[in-house]
Amino acid sequence: MCHIEYFIQRCGSTPYSYRASRNVLLQDAVVSYITHHDRDNKFLLHLEHRMRASALAIELRKERTFSGFENMSDEAREAYQNAAQTFLAMKVLCEGHNEEAQNILRSQPTSTDINTVATAANLVSLLCDNSNSLRAMEEAELELVIFGLDSLVELVQGPCVGNQELLANLEGFIPALDKVSN
Repeated sequence: MCHIEYFIQRCGSTPYSYRASRNVLLQDAVVSYITHHDRDNKFLLHLEHRMRASALAIELRKERTFSGFENMSDEAREAYQNAAQTFLAMKVLCEGHNEEAQNILRSQPTSTDINTVATAANLVSLLCDNSNSLRAMEEAELELVIFGLDSLVELVQGPCVGNQELLANLEGFIPALDKVSN
C-alpha cells in the first residue's frame, strides 16, 4: 500500500478526538510534502484519480437505476467508500480553517495545476443532479452526499475566498445544492 493510500485510510479509521489533537501536525506535514517534495503532484493526482473513478461508478449506477430501483453492487459500494474516504481526507486537511491546505487543494505552485476542490464539487453535483435520484438513494449514497457536503464546508470556511468563488461559479453546483435542500 502506498503512503498516500495509508494516509487516506488512517483519516477514516483514527478516532476523531485523536485526529483533532494531532490535526495541525498532520496538516502541516501534508502541505509541506505537497509544496516542497511532491513536484509531480502524486498526492493530489491520487485524490483526483479516486474521485474520478468514483464518478464513473456513480454514472454507471445512475444508468442502471434510471428505469427503477436496483440494489448497489459490491463494486459500487467500494467506489462509494473510496469517495467517502477521499472526502474525509480532504476535510481532515482543512479542519480548523487551514487556509494554506484549503488553497493547495485548489491550486498549486507547480506547472501541473490540480483542482481537487472542483473535482469534489463536481462529484457532489453528479450525485445530486436530479430530485428523483436523491429520493431513490440507498444509505451509502446519502452518506456520500453528506461526506461530500461536509468536506466542501471545510474547504470554504475561514473564509477561503478562492474556494468560495470557485464553488459559486462552478457550473451545475448551485442547482445541485438547490435539489438537496428541496
